[in-house]
Amino acid sequence: MRKVDLESGEVLQQSDLDAQYFGEGITVFGDKIYQLTWTSGDVFVYDKESFTLENTLSISGEGWGLTHDETHLIMSDGSNTLRYLDPETLDEVKSITVTDGGVSVDRLNELEFINGEVWANVWKRPTIVRIDPESGIVNSRIDLSEINQQTGMEDVLNGIAYNSATDQVFVTGKNWTDLYEIEVDETQVLSAADQGIYLKDFNVEEDAIVAAGFDYETQEDLIANVTATNDGALLFSDQGTEVEIVGLDLDEALDMMVTFQATAVGTNDLGAMQQGGAQSWCCTASYKRGAMAIRDVKELRRWHVKKSRVWQEGYHVWGRIVADKWLKKSQWAAKGTQDLFNLIMHKKITFRGLLAWVVITPPAMLIGSYIVLSQKLDRLLGRSSVRGITN
Repeated sequence: MRKVDLESGEVLQQSDLDAQYFGEGITVFGDKIYQLTWTSGDVFVYDKESFTLENTLSISGEGWGLTHDETHLIMSDGSNTLRYLDPETLDEVKSITVTDGGVSVDRLNELEFINGEVWANVWKRPTIVRIDPESGIVNSRIDLSEINQQTGMEDVLNGIAYNSATDQVFVTGKNWTDLYEIEVDETQVLSAADQGIYLKDFNVEEDAIVAAGFDYETQEDLIANVTATNDGALLFSDQGTEVEIVGLDLDEALDMMVTFQATAVGTNDLGAMQQGGAQSWCCTASYKRGAMAIRDVKELRRWHVKKSRVWQEGYHVWGRIVADKWLKKSQWAAKGTQDLFNLIMHKKITFRGLLAWVVITPPAMLIGSYIVLSQKLDRLLGRSSVRGITN
C-alpha cells in the first residue's frame, strides 16, 4: 500500500503486505484505511496517517473492490453483487444485485463512490459501470478502451480514485505505468437497455455468435457468463450485450469447444463458434451427475481464470482426463469436486476434498510447467512450439 505524490509519482509512504496475502481493494473511511485480501478472508485496518496496522477483521468469500457511502463499507467479490458492511464488525447489512437493462453485470471489481453512485470496474473489460447504490441498476457506462494499457492477460483496468475536494477522477490499471485523470461526457449514455441481440434460429453445428462486447479469452471465461433462462434457452450476457440461444441447453453448452475469431465488424468484436462435442472439465462433469450446483461451477470457473498460466495450461489437459476417466463414472468421485470447491473457497477440509486436490493440482501444475517451459524454449530456439491454450 503506497501514498504517492500525484505530480511526480514519488512514493511518499509505503506499507508492505505479507507475501502470503493477495492484496485487493482499499478505501479510506474516517481516520482508517481498510484493505481487502482476495481469498484469505482477512481485512486489514490501518491508521490513515501512520499506516500502522490497528486491527484485522474477517469477511466470508472473496474480496475484490472496496468503497463506502459515509455509512457502510461497500464490497465487491467478483460476482454481480455489492455487499454493504458495518465498518466496525464487517457484518453484512444488506446486498444488492447489479443489472443493466435487466442483464446481470458480473465480475464487479474495483469500486469508488462518486457523487451518489458506485463506480465499478468490470474485470477484464475497459469499462466502468456507474451503479445506483439503492437499486443496483447501472445508470451508465464509461468506455476507457482508448486509454487501455493492457499488454498481458492480467494487466487489466483496475483502479478508480476520486478527489471530492477538486471533483477529479483518476483511473489506472494493473502494472500500468500511467495514472489518468478523466472527464466524463455526460451527454453520452452507454447502457445495455437497447443492445439486446436474440438469435432464435441458432444452429449449434454451423452458426457463430457474433456480438459487440464479447471478448472472452478462454472457453472457461465464456461459460462463467452463461445462465439458463426460464424458457430453456441460454443467455450469454456481458458488457451490455445479450445473446439468447433457444434450443441449446446448459448441459450441451458445458460440453462445447468454443473458438474465438475476430470479425469484420470491428477490432474489438469477436465471434464464438461451437465446434462439436468435447470432453468436460471436473466441475461440469460433477454438475451433470448432480454432485455440484451450477452457481458453484460458475464461481469455480471465475476462480480458475484468475490463476496462473501454468495452472490453466495444465488443467486444460489434466482436468479433462480426470473428468472423463473418473468423475463421469463415479458419483463418489464427482462429489469430490464439490468438496474441492469448499476447500478452495471456504477452507472446509474433508478427506475427499484433500484427495481431489492431490489428484488434480500437482499433475496439472507439472503438465502446465512442461507446456509453458517448452513453449519458451521452442521460441528461444526458433522451433515449432508445443501448442497450448495460451499459445
